[in-house]
Amino acid sequence: MNVTQRQVHLVLRQALEDGTDVKLTEQAQRFREEGFGWRYDGLADWTMDAIFERLRELGVETDADRFAEQARTATRCMLLEENWREGLALDDSPWDDFPFLASEELWRRLTPELPCPELIAERLEKHIRSTDRLSHVATYDQQRADMAEVDLVLDYLDRFESGERAAKFDELRDCGLHDFGSWLLELVLMRGDLFPDEVTRLADRMSEFYEAENFQGDLACALAHAKREDEALERVRRNLELYPDDVWIRIKAGDAHEEMGDDEQALRLYKEALPMATEPYDWDGVEERLVDLLEATGRAEVWEELRRKHPRPASPSLLSTSESDLRSLATHEGQPPGWLAEDAERTAPVLPSRPDVKVGRNDPCPCGSGKKHKKCCLARV
Repeated sequence: MNVTQRQVHLVLRQALEDGTDVKLTEQAQRFREEGFGWRYDGLADWTMDAIFERLRELGVETDADRFAEQARTATRCMLLEENWREGLALDDSPWDDFPFLASEELWRRLTPELPCPELIAERLEKHIRSTDRLSHVATYDQQRADMAEVDLVLDYLDRFESGERAAKFDELRDCGLHDFGSWLLELVLMRGDLFPDEVTRLADRMSEFYEAENFQGDLACALAHAKREDEALERVRRNLELYPDDVWIRIKAGDAHEEMGDDEQALRLYKEALPMATEPYDWDGVEERLVDLLEATGRAEVWEELRRKHPRPASPSLLSTSESDLRSLATHEGQPPGWLAEDAERTAPVLPSRPDVKVGRNDPCPCGSGKKHKKCCLARV
């Protein structure tokens, strides 16, 4: 069993919860009637005695006392389940997937003090789905709940040496369907006005091993929006010094200055960014900001001169998407016992919280309102 198998299981569980797939719902009901509903529904309604008894029948030696020691030794659910399966012949058994689900259910009940990426990812998935991600109408309590999930991730990563955290975060990301990295990055901008200290901690800790330029660029904008201008200026200065060739660091620096009302500095930085924009998306980001600010300051005619001097880069040819990447794993009509393990060998879909695009003040708002970001969520008071 592996992480990909868990993703397949998550896809099925979420599809059942949505209730829109009739075939999947009918198939799950048939499995329930045959005594295998746990494949879809999990083991939450099983007693611990029943779980341990079934594991013993399958050849897994464990009990309530031994489980805690096994969990501490394994350090995570996936490795514990792999240890259990050594020497067992379950591949053709209708109970093939039971150790996979049992390892997580028992870990959740018996060793909650031992955080593992599988269960942290499960909690994050539930939170992201239940809160409709980063809604622009989120209440203070909902936003506070977002930051509680941030603490969960950072506290988990703090358990490891600095050199291990990148790999541990990759493990966590591999356990879920949403892109937790993008979600955390979104929080810096979307929650920075109410929780500047918290997002500063988030950006600084993640910058140690993951997308430092993006986290630090967005943090400067968040601090500017939170009226922490001295801190924002210091971040801008340091970012430009550390990442002088990064076009989005320069764009975000301009965004921060514009947020603080310094239009001239913002224009200077946007103009510097334009010749650095060698990709169409980057160029479009600079164009929108320059046009918007030049119009606002009565200098709209300047844009035509800049555009002629630095024309938009050519768009790269689109790459074809492989059929396997688009395959739906929501239904498994007619599959024999062990279908979950078989599908785990294929690529499970990873559902990002949004495309990996950095949201500036002039970008379309991620809440889907159709307005510019600065006219929607960033204008929230």
